Amino acid sequence: MTIALPRPWRDRAGALSPLRIAVLAALCLPAAGMFFDLATGELGARPFEDLQDRTGWWAAWILMASLAVTPLRRAWQWAAIVPLRRMIGVGAFAYAAAHLLGYAADWGFDLVHVAGEIAKRLYLTIGFAGVLILSALAATSTDGMVRRLGGARWRALHRLAYAAGAVAVVHYTLQARLDVSGPMTMAGVWLWAMAARGVHRLDPDGRPGPAVWLALAAAAALAAGAGEIAFLSGIKTLPAARVFAANLSIDAGLRPSHVVGLLGLTVAAGSLLRTMGPLARQPRRGAA
Repeated sequence: MTIALPRPWRDRAGALSPLRIAVLAALCLPAAGMFFDLATGELGARPFEDLQDRTGWWAAWILMASLAVTPLRRAWQWAAIVPLRRMIGVGAFAYAAAHLLGYAADWGFDLVHVAGEIAKRLYLTIGFAGVLILSALAATSTDGMVRRLGGARWRALHRLAYAAGAVAVVHYTLQARLDVSGPMTMAGVWLWAMAARGVHRLDPDGRPGPAVWLALAAAAALAAGAGEIAFLSGIKTLPAARVFAANLSIDAGLRPSHVVGLLGLTVAAGSLLRTMGPLARQPRRGAA
């Protein structure tokens, strides 16, 4: 019996896809960098701890990228990006699994101890739940599983990706100390992706216009800034006015609100260009 191996660099018709090749290469580059650093001794005295941090960071952000696929398709009317969603999601699982493996390796693969730590530490329990969700999604990501589960059940199961994104944000935030820039930026991106799914029906044909995407960018940026202020003033007891002032300037560098706002504005700008250029949306058949 011949086993057909997956060929992620080809499209459904079997042709080489430059876009798929580019995305696959982008997904593999962080792992290649980690292998290089490991081989050359650049990971420091505790290499597995460093690998944990890096694989966890990449797992979370690649998951956010997978959640951004649907909003980008709607904002930019970019149908070609949709088939990439599964590849990106599986990439997130691969880095999440490596993150867990690195944690076990750091404890000498003492699985009893590892299980005990996961059970008694909340941030580890939450992170492990995220890995389990991504495992289920990766295991059912094939066309064969879509047919076996049925379209409706498969879609319902894969909506757990939204929960996995929330879990990643919480896990990241609980690990943060004084600097919560990364977690709050990620939280803003996750909120933007979730809100985009809730408002696309405001447009009669399911394609929100540039104004909607601009409003989403502003709302997500404000949420990221508010989260940073609440976390640093409420938990880290920094003066709220000081954190607020930092969000009104870039003298101290880009804050989460700035990064989330810029990302949202990029999406809104792409939507605007779509409405103005030669690929602008055409009236539907039968429209006056």
